[in-house]
Amino acid sequence: MRKTPVPSPERWRPAAIRPVSYPRDVRLLLIINTYATNYDLDRRRAVEAALGAAGKLEVEETHRHGHGLPIAQGAVNRGVDAIVVWGGDGTVNEAANALAGTSVPLGIIPGGSTNVTARTLGIPNDVSRATGFLLDSIESNRTRRIGLGRAGERYFTFSSGIGFDAAIVREVERRSMLKRTIGPSVYIAAALAMARRGFDRMKPTVRFHYDDGSTSPDLVLAIVSNSSPYTFLGNRPMVISPGVDHATPLEVFGLKKLPFPRTMAVALAAFVKPSWIDATSLVHRYRFVSAEAEGLPEFEMHVDAEYRGIRRSTWFHWEPESLYVYV
Repeated sequence: MRKTPVPSPERWRPAAIRPVSYPRDVRLLLIINTYATNYDLDRRRAVEAALGAAGKLEVEETHRHGHGLPIAQGAVNRGVDAIVVWGGDGTVNEAANALAGTSVPLGIIPGGSTNVTARTLGIPNDVSRATGFLLDSIESNRTRRIGLGRAGERYFTFSSGIGFDAAIVREVERRSMLKRTIGPSVYIAAALAMARRGFDRMKPTVRFHYDDGSTSPDLVLAIVSNSSPYTFLGNRPMVISPGVDHATPLEVFGLKKLPFPRTMAVALAAFVKPSWIDATSLVHRYRFVSAEAEGLPEFEMHVDAEYRGIRRSTWFHWEPESLYVYV
């Protein structure tokens, strides 16, 4: 699928961001991932000028994976009124982990190749429109409390994946420059590369023990969702847990095996007609508030498409209304 081109600075019109008058000064921190897909200096000047109209604006850049978390934590400790993230889902996740359980709201300007959290919350997938959307929300103090999932020590806004799904994320992180170039298609390339390299798509890696005493079958792949869709390919959503949102408990979607033809059929159904997914006996899905993922004997894991390494077990828990976001 052809990637939508990023408008050049000459075509992009910063004047589209409407200045807003605010009833009081607010202290804002803008966290910028300068490696974000749509980042450039013209956009940055326009965003900083627009947010500066809201009051006192601080700006900090992230320089590595995980850097956004201590930046956001420090800002909360300094007493900022709100934190705005301009970056992809990884940077949003880091800020969310700092803000969970506080009264400081999170604003998002989508900057990555997929921007699942922002798009799920209805935030425009465009810098100019998203900034205007955010300014209106700040002006009217229009916030919403959303639930988060938790995988061990880490919160997630949309999903945590185990097994083959996490292995794909690991491979994508090794191809960070390719991801910036071709966008979400890099996940398809990584999946095909994993299959060619002999990933055992028939060997289970995880089993779930749910809070009601029931147990899942052994699974090769498991995705714990806190919202839907799971991801996007361009503008097309991939839906595997259609009834899940930020106000409902978590759902695990799992596959017992990954035979190529049937796996491709499940993936196609997730893009075309999600109700077809459960027609195959390979699928396991279950709603829960708390569960333990047991490794067989161990598994790889990602949180919001950020690789978190190899685990022998992890507790998953749903924490309702734990994060304020501008909507």
